[in-house]
Amino acid sequence: MGVKGRDLLLYVFFISAFVFIAGRLAGLPVEFFSWVSMVSGVVALGYLPYIQKARRMSREVGLDCVVLLPLYYSWAELLIRSAGKKISGRGRRAFEVHVEVPGNLTLNEFLKKLDRDLNLARSKLPGSLFIWETSAPLPASIRKLIRTAEEQGSAFWEKGGWPLPRFPFTGRNIKKNRLRRGAILI
Repeated sequence: MGVKGRDLLLYVFFISAFVFIAGRLAGLPVEFFSWVSMVSGVVALGYLPYIQKARRMSREVGLDCVVLLPLYYSWAELLIRSAGKKISGRGRRAFEVHVEVPGNLTLNEFLKKLDRDLNLARSKLPGSLFIWETSAPLPASIRKLIRTAEEQGSAFWEKGGWPLPRFPFTGRNIKKNRLRRGAILI
């Protein structure tokens, strides 16, 4: 599901709830939208335990400032295709990379921890597709890895976010002018 899946469900929930209420006021048969609203709302609420489980799994692997959120591989491919990109090859699993910035670190310390975490994830989870959308800087070793994989067609890294816009008030602290999205198959 990931963050973009949650955003999509929230859009569906609020749009279907609005259509249901407007249709009810107009006297139209709109029970279908009631069910769509309820189902999408319940599934979107399932994101909270999902992210907590992903945090625990990431900490068990040894990651400090990175959370790897498991995704359905087909959902990750759909996001990549919606961005107009293609990744050659197919991995065994897919993860959405979330960077949690600890407040008490300098930029240099943060980049060292991030470099260690991303290289640890790369070594412990071979055959995985990693996707991200972030305004956080990437360490030089990871940028070099992406450039090398880009030449083989198994990665991309570009300015901008994913085509599905973020849902309002979801609390992500992202600087839009430095936002980048990407994917790499390792």
